[in-house]
Amino acid sequence: MASTSSPLITFVYPVIREDFIYRSIPTLQKFTQSDKYKLIVVDQTLGGLGMLGGLGVDMVIRMENQGFACAANTGLRVGLSWNTPYLGVINDDTEFIAPNWLEDALEEFKTDPKIIAINPECPKVALWGYGRPGNEYLDLLPYKENYSQEDIAW
Repeated sequence: MASTSSPLITFVYPVIREDFIYRSIPTLQKFTQSDKYKLIVVDQTLGGLGMLGGLGVDMVIRMENQGFACAANTGLRVGLSWNTPYLGVINDDTEFIAPNWLEDALEEFKTDPKIIAINPECPKVALWGYGRPGNEYLDLLPYKENYSQEDIAW
C-alpha cells in the first residue's frame, strides 16, 4: 500500500547535457522510494530534453543556460514552495548504487545540528572535489551493473 504522507525531499536536477539524465533518474528511482521525493528537472539543454514521461518527474523548468548555480537555485525556489523538509541538488551524471543511500544521508544530519549540506563520496573518482589531479583515478569500487551491500560496506 502506498504511503499517504508528504514527500520527505525535493530533488533538483540542473541539466545542461542530455546524455546523462536518462541513466541518472532511473537509478534514483531504483534505489529511492517514490513516495519519499518530488523531482524537478531544470532543462538548460540547447534543444530541450526529449521524453521525460514515465520517469516520475514532477516538474520540468525550461530555461536558457545560465549555469549550474542559477539552475539549481531556480529549482530550489520551487522546491521551497512545496514545503518538503529537505532539498537536494543532484548532478545529472550521478548514478545511485545503494538502496539505503537516502536514509544514510539523512542520518548524517542528525550527527551535528550545524550541518546544512552533505555530499556523498564518489566511489569512482574519490576526492575529486578536493583538488586531486584531474587525470588521477582512484577506483574505490570497480564498476558493476548492480552492487551488493557487501560491495559498498567500506
